[in-house]
Amino acid sequence: MRHPRPLAILPCAALALFPLHSLAAAATQTFDDARPGPILPGDVVNVTGITLSTRDGTTAAIKAVPNPDEYASGLAVGAADDGSSVSLNLHFARPQPMVSFTLVLPPGAPTDVALASVLERDATRRDVVGVEHRATEQRVRMRLHGNGHGTVDDILLNLRDGAYVDNVSIQTADEGDACAIVDPAQLPLGSMAGRGDIGDTIIAPSSHLLVGIEPTTGFQMLTGDQADGNDAHFVFRCRRDTVEVTLAAPAESDATLTFLQTKNSVMEPVHTTQVKKGDTRACFRVTGPELQGLHWTGGNLKFGRIELRSQPTGICETR
Repeated sequence: MRHPRPLAILPCAALALFPLHSLAAAATQTFDDARPGPILPGDVVNVTGITLSTRDGTTAAIKAVPNPDEYASGLAVGAADDGSSVSLNLHFARPQPMVSFTLVLPPGAPTDVALASVLERDATRRDVVGVEHRATEQRVRMRLHGNGHGTVDDILLNLRDGAYVDNVSIQTADEGDACAIVDPAQLPLGSMAGRGDIGDTIIAPSSHLLVGIEPTTGFQMLTGDQADGNDAHFVFRCRRDTVEVTLAAPAESDATLTFLQTKNSVMEPVHTTQVKKGDTRACFRVTGPELQGLHWTGGNLKFGRIELRSQPTGICETR
């Protein structure tokens, strides 16, 4: 088998292309639990840990794999039919150091090139890689990962001639490290009136919260409806040393995040961080008593993700 050929690799990320049998899967996400059907321009489809959407006015489809095997089976996502093309965006709810997937051309498709791009937060292309298929090589595994501390938030695939993807494998930096994650991509759009119980986290808002779409990126976010005076508690059912907050968009006003611990069955503040206008991230790590909560007050923030972890993924305030 001839290996796929990279057309261009920019230095800020690394790419690996390899034969199908050479990769042992990490945590593999299929699309078998998704609802079959089209993904129209403007649609956002959530599959566990991955948000699917299209670009450039194109239409994708979640559909059955016609010739299933161990590399692609059940349902997959890609071009709507064998003769069409699509620009498909895969957004990962939790940034991944490495992402791999099976790229498939349907039988009989002409020799062609599929383009895979890693996107920055402002939706610009960071790396562009071309993969050339031959008529006898319909299935190819691709792997994208960032150098150093880089991560993959989004992948844009330009698929032609009915190409599709399946079996997306993700490898987290510290598998099993996060014991609680607030991921707006997994929440229904609309108001979060009252107490919101979302698995490992209880959200107790004193002001109005909602899950909406961040207009710049098109991704889901958890936010408030007030420019100021927001107030919400996030109480975790487990304990870890670090609370890491990633915003879906830069803060538009100043806000306060207070990190909480449980002492004698009472939630007490440990540390307060001022989120300034323009900030996109906040993190606090404590040595000693473990954290179990977060209190947000003040200016409006657009939360992209809140994680309770043992180890931070980046720079973190420490006490």
